[in-house]
Amino acid sequence: MNRQSIFIKFIALFTIFFINSCFAQWKNVAPGIVYQDLAPFYLKKWSHIHTFKIDLNLQKLKLVRHNDLEQKFPSIEQYAESNQAPLAINGGFFDNNQKPLGLRVSDYKISNTFKSISWWGVFSIKNLSAAITSARLFQSNKEIEFAIQAGPRLVINRHIPSLRPGYAERTALCVISPHEIAIIITQYFPISLSQLAKLLIDQSLNCQDALNLDGGSSTQLFAKFSNFFIHMPGLASVSDAIVVLPRERH
Repeated sequence: MNRQSIFIKFIALFTIFFINSCFAQWKNVAPGIVYQDLAPFYLKKWSHIHTFKIDLNLQKLKLVRHNDLEQKFPSIEQYAESNQAPLAINGGFFDNNQKPLGLRVSDYKISNTFKSISWWGVFSIKNLSAAITSARLFQSNKEIEFAIQAGPRLVINRHIPSLRPGYAERTALCVISPHEIAIIITQYFPISLSQLAKLLIDQSLNCQDALNLDGGSSTQLFAKFSNFFIHMPGLASVSDAIVVLPRERH
């Protein structure tokens, strides 16, 4: 196949993907949660980019640690069921003893201390507003409801920083606006950090900032709604999970 044929084929595939993206629709799965698979339609039989947009006025994030549960090596389904949460994903990085690495805050309580790693960032929620801050600039305070430290930062004020090469399954958090975030999990879709970052600033998501969580064999997802179900168990036993729960109305 000559270069011209390869170029024409690439343009055709790109056009199909672009048209598919334009007509794809977000599906309401719960109050304040919409879902879309952002993988190209011609790959969706086996590959997925599971994407959830979450309204923080209606939903909240909570961390569940493995030592909060009776099971020594809980599954992502068990993490979700422990809090009757309809949505759960893997959390951040951890060491060989399943101890989380980096800051963890849930329900305003610190469960793991800050780790000084310059290229990591902190995703936090305070007063119903989400932000991603560099480790260098992050300041802890008692008004932070939820926080997780991981890295690298994938998008910084809609700009993509220099990122390491390499392909793997990915889990990421992004801030679309102060009150709206997105959770992204790839399934049978190894992707580089730069490719993921480009996807995150696409018009489908329009992420202002984004943070990479643990990935590879730790990437896992459990989503169970009235008319919607995904179970992606992953290959590793993770130290903690992020669950999404309806926010109590006062």
